[in-house]
Amino acid sequence: MPRTIWDELVDNRDPADARRIAILDRLGILEAGAERAFDDVVQLAGRLFGVHNAAVTFVTGDRIVMKALRGHGVRSSPRERSFSNLVIERDDALVIEDALQDERVAASAVVTGDPHVRFFACVPIYSGGERLGALALFDPQPRSISADDLEILRTLARHVDRLLELRWFRALTVEPSQQQVDELAGQVHSLADFDRVLNHRAHPAWILDTVTGQILAVNDSAVETYGWSRDELLTKTLEDIRPAADRSAIRALLATRSFEAGSRRRWRHVRANGTEFTVQAHSAPVPIEGTEWRLAVMTDLSTRLYGRSALVHAATHDALTGLANRAAFLEQLNHHLDHRDGFTSVLLLDIDAFKHVNATAGHASADQLLASVGARLVCDVRATDAVARVGGDEFAVLCRHTDEHEALALARRLTELLRRPCLVDGREYHLTVSIGVAVSSGGCADGERLLGDAELALRSARRAGLGQIGVFDATLRREAMDQAQTVQELQRALQRAEFVVHYQPIVDLFGSDVHLEALVRWQHPERGLLAPAAFLDIATEAGLLSRIGSLVLREVAAMAVRMRADGMPTRVAFNLPAAQLNESFVMELLGVAGETGLDPSQLIVEVTESAFAQNATAAPAARRLRRLGVGMSIDDFGTGYSSIDRLRTLEVDALKLDRSFVAQVLTVQGRSLAGAVLHLAEAIGVPVVAEGVETMDELEVVRELGCRYVQGYLFARPMPEADVRAALRRGFDICVD
Repeated sequence: MPRTIWDELVDNRDPADARRIAILDRLGILEAGAERAFDDVVQLAGRLFGVHNAAVTFVTGDRIVMKALRGHGVRSSPRERSFSNLVIERDDALVIEDALQDERVAASAVVTGDPHVRFFACVPIYSGGERLGALALFDPQPRSISADDLEILRTLARHVDRLLELRWFRALTVEPSQQQVDELAGQVHSLADFDRVLNHRAHPAWILDTVTGQILAVNDSAVETYGWSRDELLTKTLEDIRPAADRSAIRALLATRSFEAGSRRRWRHVRANGTEFTVQAHSAPVPIEGTEWRLAVMTDLSTRLYGRSALVHAATHDALTGLANRAAFLEQLNHHLDHRDGFTSVLLLDIDAFKHVNATAGHASADQLLASVGARLVCDVRATDAVARVGGDEFAVLCRHTDEHEALALARRLTELLRRPCLVDGREYHLTVSIGVAVSSGGCADGERLLGDAELALRSARRAGLGQIGVFDATLRREAMDQAQTVQELQRALQRAEFVVHYQPIVDLFGSDVHLEALVRWQHPERGLLAPAAFLDIATEAGLLSRIGSLVLREVAAMAVRMRADGMPTRVAFNLPAAQLNESFVMELLGVAGETGLDPSQLIVEVTESAFAQNATAAPAARRLRRLGVGMSIDDFGTGYSSIDRLRTLEVDALKLDRSFVAQVLTVQGRSLAGAVLHLAEAIGVPVVAEGVETMDELEVVRELGCRYVQGYLFARPMPEADVRAALRRGFDICVD
């Protein structure tokens, strides 16, 4: 039986376990009620991703403990078979789109039994330099997750990291009471007890010989605070860690042994690097074999001051670039809008195709590129302008007293500036940015709205292509409001089953075969039957396309089964977005086939030729579909970029000549271009389907060029299943002799 990743984890248990448990103890994570701090993050993650279950998990020895949970009610599970343990070991995000098909976890009890996990995604969370656990999503249905979604999950995990930092700072800066110190001293009956009771406490602590001033035991926090190693500290006396000017006072204290029970005094201490700092000290006698020893617990007052400033900085700045974050940018923007006496402009910049850079260069190089972009922006804008990182690869610039003409000039300058190559780890990267510009001259006194206007302008720029600049106008807001309404209607349409599937024939000019293409339509209750152009782009942006695609797949499968049962065995093609050509789709198709009795060979999947360049999972999924007997057709051929070798490897069944070629075949140039595509297809032995044939003249030309299959209004418009059946029985009226 082959070894699994679980076996490797058991054999190679991370030696950081002890440190991890120590940090959890110091943070009080395992105490009752600790989950309240993370509950909002977990609930938000569940809502954003639409999953049944989400959790913040921590590794505690041989257990995984869930301290915040949405959905499934198990609060603890064995570490060995926990998905969260995988991300702890690997120090990176983990995504399992279908657990039953993943040999690493398929045998796990949470997959084969309750809660029947199929989809799982998690990213690690950190504190004290250690991976403590993970922010996890899991669901009983297989699903995919995009790179953008994974970055959102990482952002939420970083928020958990900040909550842990806040908890740590609170632990450091909240002064213990004398009663607490007395209780701790009462538990210390030996130096071994000191290690057990105080080693993992947040505050520096030690055992002191009150006769000699010798430090006899120190905890981890003392080592971290003072900067000496443990062995070095154990050679020190109380006099050694005081400034030279204070040492006579210490000698007097030791000589008179005037340590006061319940003392609460401030002292100046010295770190290993020579810097001085102030501590608040509490001490109590410890009952170790009748000796004159004391337990001292310190609160580092400099840490308290630093902690406050650090928390403010962390709350208002981006950790990677050092720039202001979105919240701080909005605060600056609102302050300026409240006190301005002229124009205010906001530029929102987005690095084009940055997720591709992230995927190919790696996170470390991508982070360096982001830092470089931030530095370039700061160097190029005016001293009165403000630059912020407001998203993963989005930056914003606040331009005070700048009108639209000046803002556009700056946007063009920044576009050229960022086109200059960036050198990271010896490699040159060429970036382009899309920019949205919004200008207020007095009508907008709300920073959130002005930044929102810039986001709408940026969206407009992206639609125009890469490296473009968009300027906000009121029509963009109206379009956005219309789109938001359409999204709500689309969600209702899915609930009310308003999507229907129509079918258009694909006719064989030189034979009797007739295939069908399935095309989704929206039976809108007020606007009537809507073609995909009216809603698919919006559905894609809203993340609804996969749900619509699942509906189409099920309807097409059921229709194909009915046609075969009635003696009309035809193949049905349907469009699949590039992002969805992955293993999850393969598994979904197999599930639908099992439920309906579908023979997969009845289906043809149509994908655009750019799908394989945009999606690394596309080619393996396509090969898996081919092994199942599913046909593969390349849609809109000639409008993108295809690899001939890839077409051969995937054994493509057909290339679909785009309508833009067919519409020009009556011209000399158009006929030549279409002929070139058909000649290429003939050379690699792949038939061609001419799309959008609408006239007899177009039909005649594509037939003369050797195109065997045609599709278009000349034969039939897309129609419901009943009409397709009738048309197939009577045949088509076009004569092609």
